[in-house]
Amino acid sequence: MQSVLSRHVRWRSAASVLFLLLAQFRFAPLAAAYSLPASPSYSYYVTPSWGSTVTFNGRSVLYAYQVGYQSTPGSSTNIIVDFHRQGYSGGWGVYEGSMTFYSDAWASSVAQAFINGYSDGHSGVTSYIDIGVSNDDDNWACSSGNWSSAGTAWGQLVNALTPRSNVVVQGADDFEVWWDSQDNWGACGAGAVAWLNAYTAATTDFMDDFGSDGNAENSSLWSVAQVYDVSWGIGAAVPLPEIYCSGQQQEWVGIRRYGTMTFFGVSSENGAYFGNGCNGSSYTNTYTWQQSWNNLNNSLTSAGYSNDLYSVATIF
Repeated sequence: MQSVLSRHVRWRSAASVLFLLLAQFRFAPLAAAYSLPASPSYSYYVTPSWGSTVTFNGRSVLYAYQVGYQSTPGSSTNIIVDFHRQGYSGGWGVYEGSMTFYSDAWASSVAQAFINGYSDGHSGVTSYIDIGVSNDDDNWACSSGNWSSAGTAWGQLVNALTPRSNVVVQGADDFEVWWDSQDNWGACGAGAVAWLNAYTAATTDFMDDFGSDGNAENSSLWSVAQVYDVSWGIGAAVPLPEIYCSGQQQEWVGIRRYGTMTFFGVSSENGAYFGNGCNGSSYTNTYTWQQSWNNLNNSLTSAGYSNDLYSVATIF
């Protein structure tokens, strides 16, 4: 098995000793952990209210600070902060709420407030906070230069955030198809690859892919190679896939067969109800977080890939 640590240390072989020390610190708590986590972490979808000013613990802070302070790291200690969709309006930013545009400066201030709040509220816990978006960028063509520009912008945003002594900051992206039947559009693998290449050029921070297998969702838009590339093959990528429903674990075993990779963990909806099926598919069951982790681990083990899944689970 090729570990997450050894793979990324080799990728950054020309980087500074400081990075190598950080990488060792980043994965040391997970080095021998290949069993069901004792408890999950809780991840978040950002809302516009996160940028509001509130009084908390006698201080005037952004609401994002309070959310971070009160968050639950669990034993998994990996938290995704999802800013949804990127967009451009006089500069790069994100769309929140009812498709309201907020600048990257706003997103950066909210992300930093969450990091600071988490650090202040969890002084005895070291955690990994993933500042994420999705590739649900409606109607961008596969060949559009927006993918690379957006990846650069997000890499720069993540790179500029200030870590804390008990927080490792990294990026994240919910890579999948996001099929829109009204517009007859889906996010393609080529765009995701362009995004991640640009992100990797802009920062040395890791990037968790917390999405699904795009090839299984739409093989005309994604190749198996592209799914592999954005979850492991390119630069900083580490897989933390959605294992929401029956069948998804086997899809990721297929990606593992394509090439060596180590799964950092799983993301889960913890049994949430999907009224129109899971991820727009014919899946009928949603998993608890324990089922998400166990089903991927059991499927990997049955396929001959034991110890390829770290003890990490996060719930949205």
